[in-house]
Amino acid sequence: MYKFLIIYIVFSFVSLSQAFSQQKDTAISFSKDALSNFIDGTVSELRNENEIALNYFNNSLKFENSAGIHFVLSKVYYKLFRYQEALLEAHSALKLSPDNIEYLNYLGKIYYALKNYDEVIKTYELILKIDSLNVNALYSLGKVYEEINKPSKAIVYYEKVIDEYGFDIEVLRRMYTIYLGFKDYQKCIEILKYALLLDPYNQYFKQMLADIYTLVNNNEAAIKIYEDLLRLNPSDKNIKTELVKAYFKLNEIEKGFRNFAKTLDKDSLSYSEKLQIAELYYSLIQQDKSIEPVARNIFIYLQNQYPYESLPYLYLGTLEISDSFIIAKQYFDKAIQLSDTNKEICLQIVNTYFTANYNAEALSILKRIYYKYSNDFNINYLYGLVLQRLGEVSESLNYYLKALEKEPDNIPLLSTIAMVYNSLKKYEESDAIHERALEIDPDNPLILNNYAYNLSLRGVNLVKALAMAKKAIEKEPNSASFLDTFGWILYKMSDFINARIYIEKSLSINPQNWVVLDHYGDILLALGYREEAKEAWSKALKINPNNEEIKNKINNITK
Repeated sequence: MYKFLIIYIVFSFVSLSQAFSQQKDTAISFSKDALSNFIDGTVSELRNENEIALNYFNNSLKFENSAGIHFVLSKVYYKLFRYQEALLEAHSALKLSPDNIEYLNYLGKIYYALKNYDEVIKTYELILKIDSLNVNALYSLGKVYEEINKPSKAIVYYEKVIDEYGFDIEVLRRMYTIYLGFKDYQKCIEILKYALLLDPYNQYFKQMLADIYTLVNNNEAAIKIYEDLLRLNPSDKNIKTELVKAYFKLNEIEKGFRNFAKTLDKDSLSYSEKLQIAELYYSLIQQDKSIEPVARNIFIYLQNQYPYESLPYLYLGTLEISDSFIIAKQYFDKAIQLSDTNKEICLQIVNTYFTANYNAEALSILKRIYYKYSNDFNINYLYGLVLQRLGEVSESLNYYLKALEKEPDNIPLLSTIAMVYNSLKKYEESDAIHERALEIDPDNPLILNNYAYNLSLRGVNLVKALAMAKKAIEKEPNSASFLDTFGWILYKMSDFINARIYIEKSLSINPQNWVVLDHYGDILLALGYREEAKEAWSKALKINPNNEEIKNKINNITK
């Protein structure tokens, strides 16, 4: 330790001598007091006695105004997290030695700690003017541009570091992260290959490379790496899972299932276990569309291997519905046949048809199975929804009411029935159902809003309607629909100024709702803004071009 201390002091002395000699108006000779304090400060700093070191260095500065002393003071202040004082001393050092790259690098470091990124950039760019290939400046500029979310600029500096100084693991890691963000997977592959040249046994880099290969659908390359990794880590379930995924993506389903069985320490998988895997992939489609063909491949495999099981046909139909109604229908019909009109399967098929707007086909299945499930809540509720969408509103009510017998407190169903009564102009029945729903759930914002809106359309009980609409907004202040209801009731009560405020809030959330735009036009006209009213109605008409009432409003205001 003593020997090391002596060496450290000697180097510090040499550094100080150089610093003195760089000053224009200072001779190489300097006072013994300056040197003595400088050495004592250096020893204290080495012992991590930084406050004591500050005293010695400041004393040294009283005898010699040296760039080197200012610099060491800056470093000690930095260690103590006293960044402003460190900054002052760094600038003092640079006044005496303006082209000193070591000082400039430290100045950049201080600015970085202060998060003054503009000054960081200026400082390191100044270094590059002095030394265009300074590795620390190039790397630091890349790092700071990453920090301020300018990856396109950061990558330029990292590329320069690699070009001039060769591969560096940390620089490659940062480049990989940027290119991954750009989704430039080919560059990611190149970088990981370079990283593996530096560290050929790095399993982390290998797995990252395999993962990227799966992203670009080079599943053969991914499988080779995963198999290699698995030989080294036979118990690693994460690698096993990724290998299974790669097999599935390559449509080697049997190999995928065999390897999945190994992750469970089994020799083989049952049909139900294979189905669960397929269903897992199916559930991930909403998060990642690229998984859809994988799920489809697995279900096709199951359909071929287990031709008398209904669920693979059900899922295949669901996957096909957006592309081919005819193929989807064939799968669905087979699922219904094999399941002997199983209720859950039939419900899922009807719901899929309903969601895809194949309402006639949905109704056909409901008619076909209704005799078996005429007392089922879901069957009756769905039957009502399909009939209502097909325009059979009166008939839909019969099925809604039958569903209500099974679940008399079902709020969504009560809301639907109330709206149906309202559309049939059976207002007393509609109000009674809304009141019943509010007895069950007095704070339900949907019921409060719908009831209030229905009253406003009829122009009755507006004070009550306003109170309910206000309560709904308090529950869901960012609902465009609820804001529209509140504004429309204010309009009905002739409070046009406040009505405009709430309708504009609604449109700021959803500017494409033709009903709200229609309301907006009415309010603007009431306020005397004829041209603005016409503009609002014109926007509404673009969204709903067949609305005769809006056409008449525009024609009347144009005359």
